[in-house]
Amino acid sequence: MGTLYFAYHDATILNNIFGLAEFSFDEFEIAGISVLDEGNAFLVKGDSPFNSLEDLISHAKANPNQVTVATEIGAHTYMQLLAFQNTTDTELRLVDAGGAADKIAALLGGHVDILPTQLGLVQAYIESGDMKALGVISEERLPEMPEVPTFKEQGVDAVVNKLFYWGFPKGTPEEIVNKFSAAMEKVITTNEEFKTSSESHIVTPTFMGPAEAVEYMTKVREQYQELYNSMQ
Repeated sequence: MGTLYFAYHDATILNNIFGLAEFSFDEFEIAGISVLDEGNAFLVKGDSPFNSLEDLISHAKANPNQVTVATEIGAHTYMQLLAFQNTTDTELRLVDAGGAADKIAALLGGHVDILPTQLGLVQAYIESGDMKALGVISEERLPEMPEVPTFKEQGVDAVVNKLFYWGFPKGTPEEIVNKFSAAMEKVITTNEEFKTSSESHIVTPTFMGPAEAVEYMTKVREQYQELYNSMQ
């Protein structure tokens, strides 16, 4: 019997940076990354006066700390908020509205102005017109929703993606880690069911082996640490 750890996106990294956990991904033998969530966006209600990031930025600068955002300190969406504020020199007001479903309800109910979340969670609301996506905080537009522009296209030089990785306890033999990693690569690169399921949730099947994954996560940690430091 063995133990395998699947990390729900970047929580391990963020919990360590914010002092909620003493460990980070360094405490594991990393087998690799299997998915990148590049579909993180700023959402508004369908009848919101904001139709672009330019609208949002203009209003936020004229009304500091008045535009409300559904997130909480230490969350991945909080990193998106910090990246946006630091890049645009704006100040938005954080509102802890609860879990994912509560945040959606808060936006639809008009209790907050902005909902940072995964497009895969709110695709139906976008299609119905109940929500609008102002921009996706990724390097490129998503093939599943090509009509949503990136932050970069709109002059906001910020990219914040989520990653999902797998790890074993420290000291697990290298041959076990590598065998699992090879199986991951086979599924990610050849399994059409996995590919279709991932794309239906607007996430990207992405294989990174142990060394590449650690290098990528180290850069992500440095990015989050820099954003955290900007709070001080």
